[in-house]
Amino acid sequence: MTMEITIISAETLCMNGKPIRKDTYVVVHTQSCTKFFKTRTEEEGGRKNPSWNEEFLVDGANNITLEVQWKTWLGFKSVGAARIAVSKFVSENSLQFLSYRIWDEKGKRNGC
Repeated sequence: MTMEITIISAETLCMNGKPIRKDTYVVVHTQSCTKFFKTRTEEEGGRKNPSWNEEFLVDGANNITLEVQWKTWLGFKSVGAARIAVSKFVSENSLQFLSYRIWDEKGKRNGC
C-alpha cells in the first residue's frame, strides 16, 4: 500500500526553553530506517511557526517516524520525534488531517 504524507507545519518548537522558528526540517523514516525523506529547511523564521507543506509517497510501511531537526552552525540537533503506527490512521480512500506531539530523546514533550 502506498500512502501520501504531507508535512504541513510545526507549532511552538523549543530547544533549551527557547523558541525555534527557522532552520528546521523534518525527516520521515520508515520502520526499517533504510528509506527516508527530508523536507526542505525552513529558513523564513520571524514570528511564525515553521512550515513546509511537502508531500511524500511512502510504500509498505507499518510504522513511520517523523523527526524535527534544527540546523545549527555546528551541524544539526534533534528537536524531537513522533513514532506512529500506520494502522492508526490509514483507511481506504480517506483524507485525514492529524496532529502529533513530538518528544525529545529524554522522553519529554516538546513545546514552549
